[in-house]
Amino acid sequence: MYTAAPGQGGLRAPLPELKGSYTPQQIDLGRLLFFDPVLSGDGKSSCAHCHHPDLAYADGRTTGMGASGEGVGPARRQGDVLPRNTPGLWNVGFLGRLFWDGRATSLEEQSVGPLFAANEMASTPDHVRQALAMNPEYRRLFAQAFQRSANQPIALEEVTTALSAFETSLVSLNSRFDRYAHGDDRALSDSEVRGWNVFRGFVGRCTQCHVPPLFQSDDLAAIGAPPVPGQPYDQGAGVLPPADPALNGAFKVPTLRNIALTAPYFQAGQFAQLADVVDFTMRRADTPSRPARRPAALAHPHATGRTAARMWRTCCPSSALSPIPRWRRRSRPRCPPGCPSFQGSTHERRNAMKPVKWHACWRGFGALLLALGNACALAAGPARVEDSAADAVYDCPLPPPEQFEARVTQLSTSTWDKNSLGCAADLMSVAADNAQSDIELQVQALLASTAYIAHVNLLWDFDLYGIRVPEWTARIQHAIEHGNVLDQRLAAVPVEDPDLMSARALYRLTWPTKVADAKTIMIETRAAQVLLEKAVAKEPKALGGNALWILGRIFFDLPEFAGGDGVKAMKLLEQAHAQTPGNLSMLRYSAYVHAQDRNPALARTRLTEMLSVDPDPADLQTAADELKNARDLATRLPDAALAQKLTDRRDALLQAQPQLLARKPTAANMHGGVDPITGKEY
Repeated sequence: MYTAAPGQGGLRAPLPELKGSYTPQQIDLGRLLFFDPVLSGDGKSSCAHCHHPDLAYADGRTTGMGASGEGVGPARRQGDVLPRNTPGLWNVGFLGRLFWDGRATSLEEQSVGPLFAANEMASTPDHVRQALAMNPEYRRLFAQAFQRSANQPIALEEVTTALSAFETSLVSLNSRFDRYAHGDDRALSDSEVRGWNVFRGFVGRCTQCHVPPLFQSDDLAAIGAPPVPGQPYDQGAGVLPPADPALNGAFKVPTLRNIALTAPYFQAGQFAQLADVVDFTMRRADTPSRPARRPAALAHPHATGRTAARMWRTCCPSSALSPIPRWRRRSRPRCPPGCPSFQGSTHERRNAMKPVKWHACWRGFGALLLALGNACALAAGPARVEDSAADAVYDCPLPPPEQFEARVTQLSTSTWDKNSLGCAADLMSVAADNAQSDIELQVQALLASTAYIAHVNLLWDFDLYGIRVPEWTARIQHAIEHGNVLDQRLAAVPVEDPDLMSARALYRLTWPTKVADAKTIMIETRAAQVLLEKAVAKEPKALGGNALWILGRIFFDLPEFAGGDGVKAMKLLEQAHAQTPGNLSMLRYSAYVHAQDRNPALARTRLTEMLSVDPDPADLQTAADELKNARDLATRLPDAALAQKLTDRRDALLQAQPQLLARKPTAANMHGGVDPITGKEY
């Protein structure tokens, strides 16, 4: 099960903290030690004999070869054959687990393993200290690196610290993929982009374990790797104390950076070719109990998914050693005092407020539906985490009572302005606080907070390397404070109103997406599922017809062990179609599900129905976005004629409504329009 820390996964993962803090002198000393065989028991093997830079700091062998070996890399001979493959060392400074079984938690702890293992470097602490002490240059370098007298003896801790310092300098973050992620849409070929879409999407789900931007994680995964003929079964992390049967056969998730240089693959080198690895992992995804989740009907890009995935994975090698990054993940602060600026006598005017019309908060609902979907994007930006929490503060003056409704409506229509949407949610919350007996107003306010959180979630998706995580976190935490109050208030209402329950469900689906762990997200999703089931049982058209199809989406997206049911999802989507045939979001998602279910004919039917829908004036941006998504799906079915019709329909809408964002696909902003991070237009 995926157990990554909150904030990781998919495209929203920032870099983990770089372990340790070392001086340039310690790094240089570690580099010398790494390539010097003086540390080994026989004086013939260095770290680089098994971790060679030309091989991405691996050795190119099926399994490693240790003590008494001669030669480097695949040509190494006559040594002790080790039971496991030699892992590469790129980006090990970011890891919290080391070795295939994850038994070491620091580079210092890891370094003494091979150094003193009898079948690897076969050295001893005394030998290391004596061999280094005999070299005057080493005595001088150790004294310089650790700021002490050269007459003091060399300590073993200094040796492991120096080796660790060098290994933390092995940073690979300047590949063609990184250039693509930062806005160079020509860095990858079309085939590699298709492979990336498979890799990160529903088909491959590779990013669940190989988390960007490092494309690895500290998770231990048991994926059923084939046994090695003639060798005993390797229990991996399952034998580490305290023994855990659930970890039998579990190994640490390896990096995919520079993967073209690190064959053979898996913990015992079971696969010689990258194509074999892709075929194995894709077959593991084809479980008999869930064949509908394999989208073979999508000829572009999924029909060639394995080929595309292989082509993407080979685009990651870095040509040079990058500088040591000084990125540090900031703590996630709450919204600072004064955010928003509801102060002084403005509170006294709340009694005069009028209820806001129901549709006022739905103008921002397009962003919510996008955030609940597969809307992922790549953002250009500096390679560092900015201390951006202060940017979460915005001015939000309370308007006079007679202007309140018009002001909220104006703010809510600013779909891509984070401060406007935040202010609209705040104003609605203030109104709800003042009129707690008005249940409809409470529901409207909760929907406004939900739409704002969904919009910030989407901005966070654009922030590929977590550059502005403090700002996104502060904004969401501020909105959650309002949302939790409203949710608790509505939970106490004795009447089971369908729209009320649906609004609470959407809030539970939205708030934890970026700021909660996997367990909390699952709990909230299941709670939302229960609420939506009750809501649609009372009124199938609850929440403007959105409740029914979103419930179907939950059943389709949840894994089976958590209550997912593809058959039930299909039935719910058909019911939603019967109830609200003009719901563009429902039609587009229904087409997607039918395509996944190997029913391209019905998928085409649903997409064709979108052509005749006349969108509500309050949902024009959602209509434009869904027509774009529908066009992309039609292209992948493939159906060029239908894709052109959807394009023409969307172009006509954009021409008639010039205020809408076009969202043209680019590398830095997959939705086009205005990049929400940089403000640059595409």
